[in-house]
Amino acid sequence: FYTVDGKHHPIPHAGNVVIEDDVSIGACVAVDRAKFGSTRIGTGSKLDNHVQIAHNVQIGTGCILCAHCAIAGSTKLGDYVVFGGNVGANDNIEIGDGVRGAAFAAIAADVAPGQEISGIPAQPIRDHFRQLMALRKLGPKGPIDNELRFPNEHARHKVCDLIGDLALLGRRLCGRIVAYKSGHKLNHALVRKLTETITEQEPSRRLSTGPVMDIR
Repeated sequence: FYTVDGKHHPIPHAGNVVIEDDVSIGACVAVDRAKFGSTRIGTGSKLDNHVQIAHNVQIGTGCILCAHCAIAGSTKLGDYVVFGGNVGANDNIEIGDGVRGAAFAAIAADVAPGQEISGIPAQPIRDHFRQLMALRKLGPKGPIDNELRFPNEHARHKVCDLIGDLALLGRRLCGRIVAYKSGHKLNHALVRKLTETITEQEPSRRLSTGPVMDIR
């Protein structure tokens, strides 16, 4: 719709809908015609009841969309994508082949092929489950079923993580490290960068004095 003088008017759509072979469409499914070109449902795809397919959506071969899924305009689904119930996908994004979306996932951006995603916004399912487990351990005043031994125990934990990860380098270090919201992933990236720098400068047996990785 577009709005003129406080009134909403429908945008004309001159395209069509292409439903390929062996497609199953359940009750109360809405497939909108394209603004230009075609809205396409690929061969062998199955749409459960109450699914919304917006204009210019392209659904690949063998996809399964369970009840109450909604795919916004001009989004592309690869082949053999499977969505549980109530999955929503933003407009103008691409969802790769073989992606699996858990029920109620809200997909806001492109998804690489083969990923399993869940959550709001959608993210890799393992990351989502880790977050849920962490939230269960938090109460209104912080960690539950646990007591902090030091006021800055969280910071101490981060320092210990950093020291342990840097030990993977297998060398003694002399330097200054400033870490902001660090974690194992960032620490490992630093170790890899240090390893590359050491390898490049091995003949001189010394490192450059400048920072090897800046996260700002």
